[in-house]
Parts: sequence; C-alpha cells; structure tokens
Amino acid sequence: MKKITLSIIAACSFFSAESQVVLTQNFTSPFNPGANGWVTNNLSTAVGTTPTWFQGNAAVFSAFNGGASDYFAANFNNVTGSGDISNWLITPTVTIYNGAVLEFATRTSVGTPAADRLQIRMSTTGGTVFSTGGPTDISSFNTLMLDINPLLVTTAATAVSNGSVNGYPQSWTVYQLTVAGVTGTVSGRFAFRYFVTNGGPTGLNSNFIGLDAVKYTLPCGPTVPNYVVCPNTAATLIATGGLAATGYSWSTGGTTSSISITSPASGSVSYTLTPIVNGLACSNNTQVVTVTTGASLSFTAASSSNTVCSGRTVTLTAGNSAANSYQWLSGTTPIGTGPVVVVTPTVGPNTFVAGTGVGTCLGTINVNVTGLPNPTVGITTTNSVVCVNGASTAVSFTGTGAVTYTFVLLSNGSSAAANPITLNLAPQDATTAAQYSVGLGVVGTGVNGCTAQFIYTLTANRIPTVTAAVSKSVECVNNRTVTLTASSIPSNNSETYSWSGSTVATGSLVNYSTNTTSGPKSFTVVATSGLGCASVPVVRTMTVSLCTGIEILAGSSNVGVYPNPFNQELTVSGVNGHVEIYNALGQLVMSALVNESTTVNTSELTKGIYVLKAFNAAFEVEKTIKLLKN
Repeated sequence: MKKITLSIIAACSFFSAESQVVLTQNFTSPFNPGANGWVTNNLSTAVGTTPTWFQGNAAVFSAFNGGASDYFAANFNNVTGSGDISNWLITPTVTIYNGAVLEFATRTSVGTPAADRLQIRMSTTGGTVFSTGGPTDISSFNTLMLDINPLLVTTAATAVSNGSVNGYPQSWTVYQLTVAGVTGTVSGRFAFRYFVTNGGPTGLNSNFIGLDAVKYTLPCGPTVPNYVVCPNTAATLIATGGLAATGYSWSTGGTTSSISITSPASGSVSYTLTPIVNGLACSNNTQVVTVTTGASLSFTAASSSNTVCSGRTVTLTAGNSAANSYQWLSGTTPIGTGPVVVVTPTVGPNTFVAGTGVGTCLGTINVNVTGLPNPTVGITTTNSVVCVNGASTAVSFTGTGAVTYTFVLLSNGSSAAANPITLNLAPQDATTAAQYSVGLGVVGTGVNGCTAQFIYTLTANRIPTVTAAVSKSVECVNNRTVTLTASSIPSNNSETYSWSGSTVATGSLVNYSTNTTSGPKSFTVVATSGLGCASVPVVRTMTVSLCTGIEILAGSSNVGVYPNPFNQELTVSGVNGHVEIYNALGQLVMSALVNESTTVNTSELTKGIYVLKAFNAAFEVEKTIKLLKN
C-alpha cells in the first residue's frame, strides 16, 4: 500500500454531547401563536375562508401526542377557489449554530385524493419576518432544510433523496433536521411553509396536513475525543463543537481550548477538561479524555451508506483518531483531506482508502461502497401523428426502463401512478398556431430502488377547418369557366387541397370547365395540413344551364343573373344598384333595386324574350343580358 505521510497523528472515538432544549411546542388546544412568540403569515394567491394555520381537527385525525386536537393544521381553504397556497407558520427567535437539531412530526389524511407539500426553511437574520409578498416570496428564509413532496404526488412518502421526500406521509412521521452551513452563532427563526401550487377548493392539489411535537435543541459545551497514538509521540488534545466556552480548566493546568501531551510508552493515561459556558443549562460539561498507546495509529472509517444510486453522494467519516490531517484516496487519486469527505461513487464496487500518520506510525482503512445504476427511463406512445380538433383526442403514454412510474403533466402538475396512462388532448385555442406542445414527465423506480426521470414533449397538430367557394352559382354550358377556391385555418402555407365530385383536382384554386352537360354540380374539398391532419369535407354546389339562344351582351362577368330561362323569379347577384327589364319592343316593363344578391318577382311578365340591364350605384351599366321566360 502506498505510504501516506502526515504531520500529526491521533485517533478519536465518537462521543455523545449533552444538549439544551430551547424550544418545544405541542400546540395544546387552544394554541395562540401570537401569545407564544410564533408568527403566521398567509401569502397565498387569494386568502381563503381559513386564512391562517388553525387548531387541529380530531375528526380528520388525532394529534401525535396529547389531546386529540392538540396539533396545528393547514388545508385547501387557505386560498380562495384555485390558486397557489403559501401559508407560513414561523417559530419564535432562537439561537442558531451548526449542530443544532430541529425535530417535528407531520402527516396528511389517509387516502389523500389531492397532493400536499411542506417546506422547512431557516432565516439567520435575527427576528426578521414577512411584511407583504406573494406566493413565491420567501423573504429572508432562503435556506431550504427539507422539502416534503415537491413533485406533488398523491402517494404516501416512500423515499428520501437530495433533501426531498417523495410523497406526503399518511401517518405521523418524525423528522430530525441538523443545522449546517452557519458561520458562528446567530439569531434567527425556522418556518413551516404549507406550499401547494394549483391548490384550493377548486384546484387540483392540497388537502389537509398536521404539525405537532416541534422541538429545537442546541448542543452544549465543547467536547474532546479519546486518542490512540504511537508510543512516546507528541499529540494535541483539542476541545471542539458545542457552544463556545468562556473558560477551560484542564487537569494538567491548561486554560485554553487545547493542550500538548506526549503519549506513554505503553498503556493509557487520562486527562480531564471542564469547559465553562455562561448560562448554559447543561447538567455536566466535564470531559474525560483517554490517550492510549498503540503499535500503529488505529482509527475507524465508515460511509453514510454502503450502497448508493448513481449520481448521489455519500459521506465518508473517519473516527477514533486524534489527527488533524487526513488523506482520502479513490484508487490512487486523492479525493479529499479532513475527517469527513463527500464523494459520488461510480456504478459498481468502489473502494475508498483513508489514511493518517506521522513518521513511521501510520494507519489506513478501506471503505467499500457499491454504486447502483439508475434506470434508463423513457416514454413511448403509439400515436405517431396526433391530430386534435374541438373534441378531445385520447393519447396513451407508456413508461419504459423501470418497475414503477409516476407521471406528471407539466402544464398543471397533476400526477398519476398508472402505467400506461391516457391523456385527453384538445387545443387550448382553435385559432392559434397549427401545432402546440404537451410536456409530460415521468419518475421511474428500478428494482434496486434507484430513480430517474424523463421529460417527453408531444407535438399535437390541429385539424384544419376548410372554407370553400364557387365563383358562380349558375353558368352556361360549352366550356365556360367556374373558379373553385379553398383556404383553411390554422394555416402554415403547407396545406394541400383535394377536390372530388363533379371534378377531380388538387389545389387551393381550381378552374372548372362546364363542358356540354347541364344540371346541378357538386364539388367536395378536403384540406390536409402539412402535418398530416385532414379536415372535415366541405361541399359546394352550382348549376350549369343550357342557356339556349340566350347570350350575355356585355358587362362584367362578376354579375350573375339566373335562372335563364326563368319563370316566376330572377336572382341578381354581384351588383349594388338597380336592374331594368325591357321587352322585345324595347319597352321598360320592370325595374327593381338590388343589393349583392336579390330575388326579383317576375310572375307578371309574359312568356318571351327580354333584355336585363344591371346598373351600379353610380347608374353605370354593369351588365346587359338577354333572358327567356318560359
């Protein structure tokens, strides 16, 4: 094994420091937060009928301890209708430093139909609390200590990962959180934040949670570990941890936090330290330190877990050593110094070596950790092209690569544990773009308990709505041209149009020739988007007339007069103004006002040939046409 040379030797044993309970609250009914130094603050979207945390309800479930209603609660009525709930319960101001422990119990109701969530946050800025803000405001509570059910799933709590609990416990569960990352000793508060998006009486999430048995403890004065050192070796005994002492009294006569000693040639020797901590309610601060001579420097090392999922970390801790310098190796690669290191093991067996020593007195130990593979999670769907219109379209999604799955619809946070699942998709707005996306997330758990997530984006294509028109409602035979036009909504200029019926053609503009056959004509058009979605067929009709012996004398082709021959009435289209009808002798026999499309009663006219003149509003002739009345 590679030799590791360090400047100091020592080995320590784990110790149990006494602690001081500085806050305990069991919410005995009736509990008044204001009278007990607690603060409530509801920053929800719109405060509901239950504006703050309230006394527990024994009808929902009983308290963790004490009377049945001796707990505090929050629920869906913290917000009106549907909206984001952010309801805070804040502790009194306390002293905060590393090693302090916050403990509490919480639960939701059994068979919860909607998801709950609770965050525990810390502020280290004295007595600062909220003034005003919205659901996303966290003020000075920027340290998130624990997030229970951040994915808003409805199942009970099953796992803890990265400071988050997946699912909310449906029976009283006790959590212990240790303060870390604080510099020195500060004043601050802890907050319990009932934080549920899309909650409320008509929202998708939020039900009822309870909080009980809150306790906050501080470690007492500093402690000193026991030592195992090499024979006749100099070592330093150091008091660390707890509240800073205002004085030290060693059995050697020392008065500082550390003393220098020399280990005996064999056996062991004991030293006593009495740290003095002003005002600390600890029963006994006296520490007895034993220094034992060993043939080599011995110590222990362990991992916070012997197995770990890929990408997650474990904490390696060396103990039973008085050394103040360590060397950790992964194979031959240095990975850290100090008694504690945090590592991310690779998949498969991992061996980490901890070593410390001085001179020829060395100590090493191996720590074995197995890295477990995360599942390769995916989502498949049988729908290669999804076309949606005003009605919902069912689409099935299947999770792959894991054993159990929880799906989360990203648009609203709703979740489901079934596999496969079916979503009913409908466009949010029929006039918007031809495509829109649906985001679906899945968290899969493998046989080894490791989890992975996957985000799937499904592109939904809207079915176009087609509009069609025929340029003339009546036209004569003998290869007269009628124009067929079509358009669709939504459009991205990649649509195709297929015509059938009296003509077979493609395109948004088609010229139809009347040929020599008279009678009614029917044209059916279907629009197909460039994304492969076809519209409902649209039918348009017109009439091809023989127009025997009758001809258009002059004028605009946009003006239509039909039928021809006529009987009891004529329809004039495409002109705003009036028409005049003359008999074969050139006599004016009828006139009428017309507006775009007007039907003129001709029942009083006798059979024969007539000439119709169509005038616009400026009394200009738009069209002159011969007519025949049968």
